[in-house]
Amino acid sequence: MPINDRSLVLLPLFSELDDRHRRVLAQVMHERSFDPGAPIFGQGEPGLYCGFVTFGDVRIVMPAAEGEKPGVLATLGIGELLGEMALLDGGPRSAGCVAGEHGAVLAVLARTEFDLLFNAGNPFAFALMDLIAEQLARRLHHAAEVLRDAALDEPDG
Repeated sequence: MPINDRSLVLLPLFSELDDRHRRVLAQVMHERSFDPGAPIFGQGEPGLYCGFVTFGDVRIVMPAAEGEKPGVLATLGIGELLGEMALLDGGPRSAGCVAGEHGAVLAVLARTEFDLLFNAGNPFAFALMDLIAEQLARRLHHAAEVLRDAALDEPDG
């Protein structure tokens, strides 16, 4: 379903764009709704799009052993971005994603559409790249802390 350009104003990344740029985005993005607990994408699937949560929440999950619940790596709420690595490399998804307990609605941007925006010099594409860089830096810092803490917890061998 097409997305309403006025609904994009509610998302922080889109709020500072002018009306013309939001209209362009509304033409290339679409809205997808997911029932509670429904899979959005699975680990290993091709990364063909990213999405912004516009309603509900989503859980980033890792598969679990048979009979166990999947491990939840993160919960993302309204305005947050998921699947952003798809815009960078188009490779397989590193984790899965499911809709939260109240379901979720995403504003979806396909990688091919992002490439068009980026090549056209759309300010949104550059703002999105900045957001992705910030998120990746935060994740890298967090991973380094986890590794450091794990190394400090290991007994001397």
